[in-house]
Amino acid sequence: MPNNTVPAVARDLPSTRRAFLRSAAAAKLDLTTDVNPELIAALAEVEKTYVAFSKTLRRLAIAERAVRVDEDNQAARKALSRAQEAETADGDKSYKSIERFAGIRATTLPEFRLKATLADLGEFKTVAQSIIRDLLAS
Repeated sequence: MPNNTVPAVARDLPSTRRAFLRSAAAAKLDLTTDVNPELIAALAEVEKTYVAFSKTLRRLAIAERAVRVDEDNQAARKALSRAQEAETADGDKSYKSIERFAGIRATTLPEFRLKATLADLGEFKTVAQSIIRDLLAS
C-alpha cells in the first residue's frame, strides 16, 4: 500500500547523499548542480526518519488492536507501551530532522525546488516558512 502522505519524490529518496545524486528523484528535480550537499543530506535524513516514524505508527496500530481484542493480555499491554515510547522517540527524531532541513538556507533555484518537495505538505509548515525566510533574506 503506497504512503500517500509523502510526496512521490520524497518516497523515492535513498538515504545516502551519493545514492541520492544518482537516483531518479534527483534527476526529476535537477539537483546535480548548484545544490548545497548539506541540504541533500538533510533531506535524506528527513526521508529516513519519516519512514522510521511511519513504521512505528504501524506497529503502534497493531499493538493497540491487540490490546482491544484482549484487554487482560499483559504481553499486549507491554508491546503497546513499547510502541508508544518508540512513537514518541521516532516522532522527535523526525521533527528534529525537519527542523535541521528547514534551517539550511536555500540560495539557488534547485535548492528551493528541493525544499518545495516537502513544503507542499501541511505537516511540514516549518519547511514552507523556511522558504519564505530564505526568499526574504535574498
